[in-house]
Amino acid sequence: MPLVLMASMLLVVLGTSIWMASLLGFGVITAPIIFRELPRQQAGDITSAILPRYYSWGWYGGLINLSGFIIYALVPGSNDVSWGFYLWSLPLILAMSLWWVAWRKLLPQATKVKNLLYEVHSTEIDSESTHNAVNKELQATFDRLHDLSTGISKFVILLLLTQLCGAISVHVQI
Repeated sequence: MPLVLMASMLLVVLGTSIWMASLLGFGVITAPIIFRELPRQQAGDITSAILPRYYSWGWYGGLINLSGFIIYALVPGSNDVSWGFYLWSLPLILAMSLWWVAWRKLLPQATKVKNLLYEVHSTEIDSESTHNAVNKELQATFDRLHDLSTGISKFVILLLLTQLCGAISVHVQI
C-alpha cells in the first residue's frame, strides 16, 4: 500500500481523535466539574468562554479528517480501491454539517437568551408574576437550545465512531 494512502488514513484517525477529544473533554470532564464546583452563573460564564474553542477544535478536527478522505481520493491508483471507503465520508459530512449548525446558529441564540436571563434576574419588574413568567419563558427557550445542542453533540459522537470504524475496516481490507 502506498505511503500516501496510509498517511491519508492517519489524517482521518487524527482528525477524529481531535474532534472526539473536544467532545469528550468538554462534555464529560470539563463542563460537569465546572457546574459542580462553581455557582451557576459563574459556571455559565466560564463555559460561554470555552464553547467557541470547543466548536473550533471540533471543526478543525473535522477538516483534518475530511482532508484525509480527499487526499485518499486524489492518490493515483486509489480509484481501484473499493468505493466503500468513500462512502464512510458521508457520516463525517453529516457530522460537520450538524456541528456547523450548533456552532454558528444555536450557540449565538443560546448566548443571547442566557444574557437576557441575566438581565431579567438583575432588573426590577413591577409585577412579580410578570418577572416569573418572563424568567420561565427565557429559561424554557434556553433549555430547548441546550438540549438540542447536547443532542447534536451526542449524535456527532455516534457519527464519528461510525465513520472511523467503517473507514478503518475498508482500509484494512485493501
